[in-house]
Amino acid sequence: MNTPDENVESSPTTEAESAEVEQVETPVTTETPEGSAAETPEPKKVTETQKRINTLTRKRHEAEQETERLRQENERLKAQTVESEPQAPEESAFETDAEFQVATAKYGAELAAHKATTAVRAETQASTQAQLAAARESEVATKKQAFEANVESKRDNFADFDQVAYNHQFMDSEMAEIIFDMDKGPEVAYHLGSNLDEAARIHALPAVLRARELTKIEFQVEALKPKVVSGAPDPITPLGQSETVDTVGVNGENIKDADAWRQWDYERQLAKRAK
Repeated sequence: MNTPDENVESSPTTEAESAEVEQVETPVTTETPEGSAAETPEPKKVTETQKRINTLTRKRHEAEQETERLRQENERLKAQTVESEPQAPEESAFETDAEFQVATAKYGAELAAHKATTAVRAETQASTQAQLAAARESEVATKKQAFEANVESKRDNFADFDQVAYNHQFMDSEMAEIIFDMDKGPEVAYHLGSNLDEAARIHALPAVLRARELTKIEFQVEALKPKVVSGAPDPITPLGQSETVDTVGVNGENIKDADAWRQWDYERQLAKRAK
């Protein structure tokens, strides 16, 4: 005879239940490769110089927005349809003198209103144009301040920055403003001062093409390491060995050759800006 325990079949545990039990019982611990618990990195401290650059950059964007707002308002005012001046009635067109007198009075009122509207419109447009000119001047000054703060934060990266970047005849106000607006403006200015043939070529181009060529240079200098000024001698590279960098390129490709990496990074930056 079977006992009651033998007659009762035990119900199998489902896979989902087993997984749930496993998940509850298994403690999850995040560890670093050395086996210690991972720690949240401390946020990077912002230097006073960087704070100043951030403030000036914000002001630069605000100045650009105000200039654009005034520019659009100015265009709107210029596009407004100007009604033609009303014409005086001719007495011969009316059957009675009374009708002519009424038309004449109406004409006088319309003429006065037209002149008042025209004067207000002209005054408004002149005021907007003056505000636009002042906003543009403020925008350029703010961009220049941001650029100069950017230069000061990187001055130690370049030898004789002022003499190289500024001491040539191919930097007019239009080119300077384009460079002021770039995050890598100091690097671009220094590059042009170090390559006067290229600076002369870009200087001779129309404004739109200038901006495009200077943007290309910004992509190039982003892929290059800055020329740090130091009294220490350059490290000796063994004969037969090329410069290498430790970085992972496209699709996880580990690019060891520095020149190849710079070319890859340059193309990556171009693709990013094109989006």
